[in-house]
Amino acid sequence: MNYREELEQIRLQHDGVLRAGDVIEYARDPETALHQRFEWDDSKAATQHRLWQARELIRVVVKTQPASDTSTRVYVSLTHDRRNDGGGYRTLDEVMRSKTMRKALLKQAHADMVRFEATYRQLSELASVISAMRSARKQHAP
Repeated sequence: MNYREELEQIRLQHDGVLRAGDVIEYARDPETALHQRFEWDDSKAATQHRLWQARELIRVVVKTQPASDTSTRVYVSLTHDRRNDGGGYRTLDEVMRSKTMRKALLKQAHADMVRFEATYRQLSELASVISAMRSARKQHAP
């Protein structure tokens, strides 16, 4: 059985709900396909978890724009930065001032819109949002 089939089996065993804790419990068995998808060395796993926590912390830092009283993220992660040296974050201000980085961020926004549409296109309540995103993607192709 592959890991996708195992995930479905776990979901069915738990009243149709797939929970992360149930997946980990199942994956403890080294004979499962899911087992290899996890880091079982606690020292390495702890370091990976702290890296995830640091990324989450960086992502939630916002500042309020005085002119509009809206909050904006301070840091963004560009795809090309993630491919080199384990990733990193730049200030949004720096990215917006650079034509090249701004274009990279726009390209990421387009990819995010495509993923959003793929996830939510079945919701008719979001049809106008999806339509607007499609229009924006056509109008501002990177």
